[in-house]
Amino acid sequence: MFSHPPTLLCLSLLTLASGPGFASAPAGSLRQSADYLTEREGEVVRMAQDIEWRVKAFMKIASRRLALAENPQAVENKKEAEAWGPLPQGSRAQMLDHLAKAVEESIINIEDAYLRDPVNPSLRKAITAFRESTDRLIPRLEALRSQVRGEPETQTLERALEAVRQANEDARESEPEPPTPKKERKPGR
Repeated sequence: MFSHPPTLLCLSLLTLASGPGFASAPAGSLRQSADYLTEREGEVVRMAQDIEWRVKAFMKIASRRLALAENPQAVENKKEAEAWGPLPQGSRAQMLDHLAKAVEESIINIEDAYLRDPVNPSLRKAITAFRESTDRLIPRLEALRSQVRGEPETQTLERALEAVRQANEDARESEPEPPTPKKERKPGR
């Protein structure tokens, strides 16, 4: 089903995310310490039991963090605030770090789902959703380069961008081929 198991998705991201100056917890402790999630985001993630919806939740969280990195005064519409809670507070570097953590959590969840049930039909959808989300994040992160100020912020952006690019590349390699439609047999053959 897979050209390359999703368990390989996280190797390069974990290596990048644990580099010097990158505030990231070891993979095993991320679940216990979801300190980057707002209370409501944590509830949404806990409610999303299906791997596809859980990955979409984490990628929405990553997108929210990037919106804040792009514009620290960003304001959500009422409907989004009700669904996801208030936007978190923090510096641009913290938002980029949170974005990388959400991407990392997506990868860990994909890995876990694959280990539990490698033929889970939601796994294909989760990997595709993950790849599509990282496709959208990359140009936004690249555009953010012109806004960052100072070496620590620049380093955090570059690490986050490299982590998202590597995750995207790994997702493309792990993304299963769509099933080929069965040919209908003509009567009498």
